[in-house]
Amino acid sequence: MNIEDANFSENSFWQIVELSFSDFQAAVLLLSQKSISFMLEFEEFLAQKLYDLDQKVFAQKLYENISADDFLYVRCFVLSQGKFFYEKVLSQEMPMLSQTFEPLLSLTEKAYFLKTNNEFPTFRTAFSYETGSNKMCWQ
Repeated sequence: MNIEDANFSENSFWQIVELSFSDFQAAVLLLSQKSISFMLEFEEFLAQKLYDLDQKVFAQKLYENISADDFLYVRCFVLSQGKFFYEKVLSQEMPMLSQTFEPLLSLTEKAYFLKTNNEFPTFRTAFSYETGSNKMCWQ
């Protein structure tokens, strides 16, 4: 089976992100077998999903216990639990848990290095995933 895939898809994104929580190295390997353009789109999609969760309404429920950096890692955890969980949290049908999964932020970088033996290039996504970046949702 040829895993190389030049065409990014949301399903592929969720497959890799979910795998990263249970077997991070397998997720790195799977992503490393994709094209460079796929990896860049993966990173862009990851940033957008993290940005979408960057909301004051979620942070206020967690901030008594966690820092701004940890809020980013909590958002990573939400993504690592899959599309269903992500959508339920985003729609506020399920609470955001104060569990973290920081390794998700290095997934593309590690996969790129495995594929190319080079550092992941400086890459600015359209959305920043840093806490407080989603200004409209922090007013």
